[in-house]
Formats: sequence, structure tokens, C-alpha cells
Amino acid sequence: MRGRKEIPPGPEGPFSIPQAARLLGLPYETVDHWARTGLIRPSLKPSGGRGVWRKFSFPDLVALRVATKLRAHGIAAQTIRRIVARLPKEALVHPLAEHRLVVWGTDVLLVEGKAHWSMRHKPGQGVLVELLPLVKKLRADVARVAQRRIA
Repeated sequence: MRGRKEIPPGPEGPFSIPQAARLLGLPYETVDHWARTGLIRPSLKPSGGRGVWRKFSFPDLVALRVATKLRAHGIAAQTIRRIVARLPKEALVHPLAEHRLVVWGTDVLLVEGKAHWSMRHKPGQGVLVELLPLVKKLRADVARVAQRRIA
């Protein structure tokens, strides 16, 4: 950033890589690498050669945050790329930022209304997530019965 004066971004951007990194609490190198490799492409200004800063929009920052959360759950960057490629893209500019994704165990689920679709292990296969609360309640009931037997 030597010799360059950054203009503070408005609420929707543009955000430079250093600004995005600061806002997201990520190393500059991570944001730069993801932008260079196309994991999250800056939509306002892609790289235009040496010395030209890429510029992110606010939805780009949301996509970067989602990628960061997925990485924190152990999802590899290459897997995130595959997930983004599988996401429905009809009329979406930022699929990673505009879809609701949930990490469930080692899978990533796309949530559409009450439907949940595997995006990692069995892409496109529906998942019965509604079963999870029932299993948790059943485990609690079993533990309660076991406690009564001991007492």
C-alpha cells in the first residue's frame, strides 16, 4: 500500500483487497490468493495488470465471508469451487452470497425453503434434515430414562 492513498469505501464498496482483508479479519495474502485463483472474483474491478487493485462490492464481501466460514469448518478451497459450480445460477450474480448454505457434518447443504440438498458428498441429493431434531429429542429421552433406572 506504499505510496497509494486509499479512498474510504461507501457502504456498497468499492473495497480494495487490503480493506476487504481488514473487514473480514483475513490475511491480505488469503484474499489476494482467492481473487487471483478465481475462488471469489471481485465484481467491481478485476485485476488489470501490475499495480491495479482489484475492487470488491459488498456482495463480494459476503461471498468472501461465506468462503471463510466454510474453510473454518474444514471445507477445502477446491471443494468450495466445486460447490459454487454446482449451485443454481439462474439470475444470480453472487451464488455463494445469495444461497443459504449449511455445514452439516462433513457435507455442505443448500437450503431452499424446507428442502435441503447435498452439495458436497452426493450433489443434488435431498437430505432429511428435519430428522435431526427428532434424533436429538430421542437421545435426550433415552438419557432421561437411563437416569431414572440408575436412581
